[in-house]
Amino acid sequence: MAASHAPPLQLLSNGRYRVMVTAEGGGYSQWNGMAISRWHGDTSDRRQGPCCYLREADSGQVWSTAQSPLGQATDAYAAVFTAGSANLHTQCAGLDTRTEIAIAPKEDVELRRIHITNRSEVSKAVTVTSYAEVVLQARATDNAHPAFEKLFVETEVAGPTHTLICSRRPRSPDEPTPSMFHTLVAPDALDFSYETDRMRFTGRGRNSDNPQAMESDAALSGTVGAVLDPVVALRCRVTLAPGQTV
Repeated sequence: MAASHAPPLQLLSNGRYRVMVTAEGGGYSQWNGMAISRWHGDTSDRRQGPCCYLREADSGQVWSTAQSPLGQATDAYAAVFTAGSANLHTQCAGLDTRTEIAIAPKEDVELRRIHITNRSEVSKAVTVTSYAEVVLQARATDNAHPAFEKLFVETEVAGPTHTLICSRRPRSPDEPTPSMFHTLVAPDALDFSYETDRMRFTGRGRNSDNPQAMESDAALSGTVGAVLDPVVALRCRVTLAPGQTV
């Protein structure tokens, strides 16, 4: 019998909304059979799935809250799967990061709660940036014609609530028009910005494992509308005193 080399993973669901998370932190989100975020079925490719980047202001060091998508060498990393959640733990640059991923039992909402603790003896300013590629289509259809399917997704921002809304334009009168939202709730954060154009975020010829947007703490471009390659990315800045958790 051949040995399986598939990495451990966790499936979370409330019966309608489903999330798959690998031990590296990659994966996908799906609602009633429709793909919310992009996934090609290759568990060895850590660049797939929703993720969150951190950038320490003084040193410029960049890492992600999981091994996916950067695959960086961190001081410590662990993934713990329970019956109702996936928990990812990373230590880097004197910061301890714990991410809990769960699905609301009654509402079709995916929750990713991130705790950042400053374990160093100095204050630290950190830029937090979320990122995911938007699909809003059956996965098989997206895999067959990704460039074409991307053309039908439009994005907008909902006022001062730091929420991005993505909708798929119908190609015929009887085609459904699904929508999704992506929001960042961080009461003590400053300098919120957003991006929905993948090229502006990753840069030409680059991917989520080396995005151009993480080379600085500058605000994201704020591009919305009928972009050619839709993503959702939200950015904010937090400052932590020694021992503080946000």
